[in-house]
Amino acid sequence: MKYIIVSDIFGITPALELLAQSICTKGDFALVTPYQKESVQFSNEADAYEYFCEHVGIDKYYQQLYEYILSINKPFRLIGFSVGAAVCWQYSAKNNSSYLKRSDLFYGSQIRNMQTLEPFNPVNLIMPKSEPHFSINEHIQKIKGKKHVKIEKCEYLHGFMNKLSKNFNLQAYQHYLNFLSNE
Repeated sequence: MKYIIVSDIFGITPALELLAQSICTKGDFALVTPYQKESVQFSNEADAYEYFCEHVGIDKYYQQLYEYILSINKPFRLIGFSVGAAVCWQYSAKNNSSYLKRSDLFYGSQIRNMQTLEPFNPVNLIMPKSEPHFSINEHIQKIKGKKHVKIEKCEYLHGFMNKLSKNFNLQAYQHYLNFLSNE
């Protein structure tokens, strides 16, 4: 199986590459980033967010993911983080791919703006314990019960899997790394 890891607003970083290598010990993975044609590095989340909003946006990022997946002709699994989770959610609801086996989506806060979408394939949503701009509990209630969707609300904050995030949590990282490593 191919693993397609869809990055957050930081794009491809050494930490994301290490995560991918840890999950995909056989090496069959791809990293999708909003900055496919650029090498961009950020010193903090605010700068990364501003750059993403100014130069990419959700629609363009979704299109990049969609175009990449067009070339995949074998079973694959999507793993998305933050805005990457949101574009994976879109993909799983707009494309009934027999190759997509499952999606594991971490703290995809923008999914709250896409709650009417219905995924065609299994989706695991790993939600943070809270978000500053909306109620996680209300969001969960609105998408709970959708076919193919499992929701887990964890005890960590948005960004807990990203070593560059102020909310990075080593215990959570190790726990979910084990979760992702098991098919």
